[in-house]
Amino acid sequence: MRPRRSRAARADWAAGLLNGLVTSTYSTLVVRLGARRIGRDPRLDWMHLGSILLRDHAITVRPRKRAMLAGILVHQSADVFWAAVWGRIAGRLGRRRQPVTVAAWLPWAAVTAAVEYSLILPWLQPLVRMEVPYWTATTVHVSSGAGYPL
Repeated sequence: MRPRRSRAARADWAAGLLNGLVTSTYSTLVVRLGARRIGRDPRLDWMHLGSILLRDHAITVRPRKRAMLAGILVHQSADVFWAAVWGRIAGRLGRRRQPVTVAAWLPWAAVTAAVEYSLILPWLQPLVRMEVPYWTATTVHVSSGAGYPL
């Protein structure tokens, strides 16, 4: 028989998911608005990310809306996942009277960016060719994590 999750744990996960929806939308806007400034085409980046879900059907000469939406879904689901984990950890520590400081999101953003860049992206390389520099991934995680103290 599996133990039931406590109300507090469910509340932590729910708060993290809600926070993740908000912060992932914000980081998606940051990527969309900031990509051109560093010489990248966000439509192509979303298309490449979309190929994780759609495989070869996503890659076309001109990015299609379906591929770009799939890429945004991949990006936002990763952000929501990290925010949910953050919500659970922060909630649990807070109940143990070890509250997470407001500035703790900055190292969290650095760690999650390093995990994605060093472990997850190399694993995805056979599926999709990623050409994103580390500092770009870190910027996305920092922009998302900045909303975690909410």
